[in-house]
Amino acid sequence: MAALEQLKENAKEFWSEAQGSFDKGKWNAAATLFYKTLTCMADFMIYERSNELPKNHTERFKILELNFDYAYRICSNLFSTYIKTYDLKVTKPEAEKIKEGVLQIVKHYKIEFIS
Repeated sequence: MAALEQLKENAKEFWSEAQGSFDKGKWNAAATLFYKTLTCMADFMIYERSNELPKNHTERFKILELNFDYAYRICSNLFSTYIKTYDLKVTKPEAEKIKEGVLQIVKHYKIEFIS
C-alpha cells in the first residue's frame, strides 16, 4: 500500500476510534487519537507535496509552519494538550478542542477522507 493511502487509512482509523472513545467518556484516549488524526492529516499533506515524511514532531511543525500555516497554528496550539495525555487526565472540553481542530483542518484543506 502506498504511503498516501496508508496515511489516509491511519487517519480514518484514528478518527473512528477517537469518536468511539469520546462517546464512552474516555477523554484521554479520545484526545490522543484525535491528535493522531491531526498528525496523519498533516503528514498526508506534507507527503503529497514533498514525497517525504517528517521524522518527528519538531520536523513536522517546521514543515507545517513553512507550507501549511493554518494547520501549523492548530497543531502547535493543541500539542500541549496532547502531551498532557502522557501523564495526566484531560477533560471533555480539552478532548473536544482537539476534535474541533481536526474538523477545522478538514474544512480548510477540504480533506475528504475524514467525515
